[in-house]
Amino acid sequence: MNLNHLKFATEVARSGSFTQASENCYVTQPTLSNGIRHLEDALGGKLFERTTRHVSLTQFGDHMLPAIQAMLDAKRELLDKATLYFEPDHKLLAIGFSPLVDMRLINTLVTPFTDQNPDLTTYFKECFMDNLIKRLETGQISIAIRPVQHTPKELQIKTKTHPFYREPIFVVPRDSATSIVAGSGPVTINQLADETFILTPDTCGHANATRSWFKNQDIIIKEYAGQAVSYQVMQEWANLGLASAILPWSKITQANRKIARPLMIDKDTATYIAFELIWNAEISNAPIIEPFLKHSATRLTSLVNGLHMPDEKFSF
Repeated sequence: MNLNHLKFATEVARSGSFTQASENCYVTQPTLSNGIRHLEDALGGKLFERTTRHVSLTQFGDHMLPAIQAMLDAKRELLDKATLYFEPDHKLLAIGFSPLVDMRLINTLVTPFTDQNPDLTTYFKECFMDNLIKRLETGQISIAIRPVQHTPKELQIKTKTHPFYREPIFVVPRDSATSIVAGSGPVTINQLADETFILTPDTCGHANATRSWFKNQDIIIKEYAGQAVSYQVMQEWANLGLASAILPWSKITQANRKIARPLMIDKDTATYIAFELIWNAEISNAPIIEPFLKHSATRLTSLVNGLHMPDEKFSF
């Protein structure tokens, strides 16, 4: 296994074609196919299902792809760090973000800025909350995007923040949740006092926020014994009837959006999760961070004025 083999796999997954992937990687198709085979042998499982018309990830491939991409990201991060050592004025914008953040909105924010700065190197790093803050404190990322913390952790650096966006929260009910499934309108937290909910580990901000909404209503949330490893798994378990799930709208699958119910604090107040940009205040005058923050303020204003994604429910 080598890094080229990892790159081959991500390109096949992205393009859905061995032929197209070989062209994008500037290698012959036999070279790419051999590389994929060596990678599969090393990992111990088949990554792709291949027919004459289509290539798709196997279940094992879907499981391994994030780790493969993380390896390639680590290589890029290593090279960028070396570049910054020898070229301190090199324009590098490293953005870390919680898995709870919608990547589409990050692209909406960042893409116009990179278009205006063709000499800028940009990379993204999805991190769990502790790792996100550690990377910000050590300077491995320029800016972090995270859920607003209900009980903020004291940091080792002085930081500044700027609101990014907020998103309404919905309940994906299991069939046996009689307090939720009757009807299609909003449901309040008080109505959910007897229902059991699936949570994720305390790594992305989801569980922390969910518990806080119930606590603020003097209710201790009833948690399912197992913790889901992803937002999709939460919904799969809800569909199996194990417990219900609470998620931001953007994380709910199209199929489950048909049954999802808006979560309300009370009959007049919707539940939202808010996100923010956070950065090291002591390096706000760095060559690229300050211009990006100015761009962000302008771009977020345009988002407030109505630039949004159809069928989504973001607010700014």
